[in-house]
Amino acid sequence: MSSFYSGAASGANGEHVVVITGESFNSANEAASAISGEHAGDIIVYQSSYTDRVATLAYVTADGSAHEFAHLGGVVTVADLGLTASDFTFV
Repeated sequence: MSSFYSGAASGANGEHVVVITGESFNSANEAASAISGEHAGDIIVYQSSYTDRVATLAYVTADGSAHEFAHLGGVVTVADLGLTASDFTFV
């Protein structure tokens, strides 16, 4: 993993994995639009604002665009997951 960020969407800038801990989003595209410098294949983890206790993982497809690929249930907040760079491997 070459770069990892966990925190507010406004602080993300081009990391390969971004875990957004400070706010929730209605869609993967909305989450991708809230961060900058992301490239196709980068991963975003965010809380869904329309679904209680669900974290969503998405991969960036283009600037401001992402596709959901996994949902984690029973999540109070994304920060509570305690995700670190070692939780992700790019192959």
